[in-house]
Amino acid sequence: MQADGHEVIRFRDPADLRANAAELATADVLITGMNCPCPRPVLEAAKKLRAVVVPVIGTELVDVGAATELGIVVGHGATSENSDSMAEATIMLMLNLLYDLRRSEAILRDGLPRPPGQYAHMLRDRTIGLVGLGRIGLAVVKRLQGWDVDILVHSRSGHRDGLPSNVRFTDLEELLCKSDIVSLHAGLNEQTRSLLYAGNLRLLKPTAILINTARGGIVDEAAVFEAARDGKIARLGLDTFETEPLPANSPLRSLPNAILTPHIVGHTVEGGESLGTTIAENLRRVIRGEAPVYVRNPEVLPVWTKRFGSH
Repeated sequence: MQADGHEVIRFRDPADLRANAAELATADVLITGMNCPCPRPVLEAAKKLRAVVVPVIGTELVDVGAATELGIVVGHGATSENSDSMAEATIMLMLNLLYDLRRSEAILRDGLPRPPGQYAHMLRDRTIGLVGLGRIGLAVVKRLQGWDVDILVHSRSGHRDGLPSNVRFTDLEELLCKSDIVSLHAGLNEQTRSLLYAGNLRLLKPTAILINTARGGIVDEAAVFEAARDGKIARLGLDTFETEPLPANSPLRSLPNAILTPHIVGHTVEGGESLGTTIAENLRRVIRGEAPVYVRNPEVLPVWTKRFGSH
């Protein structure tokens, strides 16, 4: 952006934007990071601010409601490469956990005897429960066609039109009771924080698999650990955690029936390249008075366009 003649200011303490009051007061666009909270006081202090640009798909660190009230557009990185990468990674985890790939690999690497029977399970004829049906959830649905599975969906605001015949919306309780695999794809907010907790985790089949590639705060980690430890959940695939990086003393690390990855399982070269391109294009559009490529709060656009739109 400097090459385009714009001034770029790097904040002294990105973790506390309010400590950068002087810079905030002059900012037209604010680019936030993964560990950069942007609450209402920050947005109110940035008197000239026309947009917040988030370099990833998740916007839970931005007070989107306050931004909308203040006439500030929020652009994010909801690229197809990003969504598709996460969907592919989710299905990869489903298959790895069903087939217990870690066990098969350990048999060879550690010179263990071949097991007397089979322990892997097919994906065919399983019931998949998706909590959340945004871009990533829809991409998972698309990729599961042809696998002969039933899909249950619990979503407050997901897309409902044009879905395949094997997709059915239901409440969370039925989804947890009937699903062989539960995969989380909801955003983190006050309605979804600790959405899965000790009480409703008891509804899961003891043979069920739980996958979270969304946000760690959607589940009660202590309850999930206890359920997996005690055999009330068969296997876990967790890419996100309440505290990141996952603490060295986290009991989750001790679970032999869990695949744990450090919030990178769906981060691909293609996805990263698309995010970089989108950040730059979002910035250029906002400065020209055009809406970002991907808008998190489209309801603000009529007001925003009157204030900042190109004429």
